[in-house]
Amino acid sequence: MITLATCSSGNSSNKSNKVARVSVSQLETILGQEGYTVVDTREPGIFAAGHIPGSVSVPLDMIRRWASTLPSATHVILYCD
Repeated sequence: MITLATCSSGNSSNKSNKVARVSVSQLETILGQEGYTVVDTREPGIFAAGHIPGSVSVPLDMIRRWASTLPSATHVILYCD
C-alpha cells in the first residue's frame, strides 16, 4: 500500500490534511517532483537491502517526530512492505 498525505506541522486542529492511495503509475509520475517526499517506513536494515530510489528511511515509530519537522506544504508518500 502506498499512502499520500499532506503533513501539517504544529496545528493538529487543521482538518485540511488528506490521505489518498497512490497507484504505482501515479507514484512514477510523482517521483522527483518538488514538494513530494517518499518515505520508506520499514526498518533501516530492510531499507538498506532495497528501496524506491530517492526515498528516505523513517521507521514507523519515528514518523510523528519526523513529520513535525516538515514544511506544511510538503506532500508525503509513505510505503512499507
